[in-house]
Amino acid sequence: MINRLDYIIAAITAFIFTLYHAVLTSLVIARIDSLDFGFGYIFFVECVAFIPLGIAMVVIMWLGKKSPDLFTRLTYKTISKHVLIALTIFIIHSLWQPYVSLFFFDYPYTLDRSLNDFVVFIEMRFLIYVIIVGLVSGLIKIREQRDIVVKQSELNLKLQKARLKELELKMNPEIIYPNLGFIRNKAETQPELASQMVILMAGILRKLVDNIENEQAKLSDESIFFKKYGELLKLRKECNIEAIVKIPSALLNERVPSLILIIPLFEALFFGEYKEHLKSVQEISFTAQKVAENEIEEVISFVEVLDGDKLIDSLKKSSLIKNLNEMLEDLPHGVFSFAPYMEGSALALKLKSKKEEREFVVA
Repeated sequence: MINRLDYIIAAITAFIFTLYHAVLTSLVIARIDSLDFGFGYIFFVECVAFIPLGIAMVVIMWLGKKSPDLFTRLTYKTISKHVLIALTIFIIHSLWQPYVSLFFFDYPYTLDRSLNDFVVFIEMRFLIYVIIVGLVSGLIKIREQRDIVVKQSELNLKLQKARLKELELKMNPEIIYPNLGFIRNKAETQPELASQMVILMAGILRKLVDNIENEQAKLSDESIFFKKYGELLKLRKECNIEAIVKIPSALLNERVPSLILIIPLFEALFFGEYKEHLKSVQEISFTAQKVAENEIEEVISFVEVLDGDKLIDSLKKSSLIKNLNEMLEDLPHGVFSFAPYMEGSALALKLKSKKEEREFVVA
């Protein structure tokens, strides 16, 4: 319950007080000619006499661990508790001291001796209690500062990991290599098609580079990216896929997670394991709406999808969806979620973005 630093402080404080008390007592006793006790003997007796106060110090340190508000907040309630704790310690010590004197010095025990001990040493014991409380308050502040530094370091590390993960997804080779491979294959047989692909790729990569440091992108930029990627799909699939954007002008300056992050899913849908479900798709659309004051909902739809229920079941089990949501959870400036569902014969990918400054939970 008490960490190593607490033990060290308690031990040092107990030693200093005991040494001081032993020296003081030996000087007093030395002036009484009829008594003859060596310093070592007196020091040992004072160590025994210090036992209740030493236990009290450990208890107070334990209270500092369990109830830090008792030592960091000044209220009538906390003051009353400290007065009660201090009086309890003083009474116990005043009762213990005469018994120690009786046992080691053969002083007769009387209630008056305990009362006298309480009155004579109350100021010194009160000073000691204040010092102990001050030590505990200082230790609490040290713990708080240490915890803040540790949590800040962990938070910075998590932010860096999240940022690196996002950059990795933005630079995902699935948006570059498949298109470059297509351009290479078509360069000789269909140079005009390859040239169109180069122009589109240059535009996409330019947008990617311009926004690489931004955690979120404007919906206006996302609309341009979506149209360009739709053109890429049309050229690569050599079909008439139409990319439609329906975003209210009032939302164009709103910032959302970049669509570049879900390109691996697009590639899997059109050219990977799910391509049989989307081979009849002739239209993809990108819409956005404000569903709450700080929440935007984006929907990407694919019309017409074959065997949509089976596709949804596969997507829900897909690591792509899981990884995407894990990445979105790490973004520090909002709460984001991503989910596929069916709207009739259309596959819809819904991306919700809720702006709210939130603190990372450090595991």
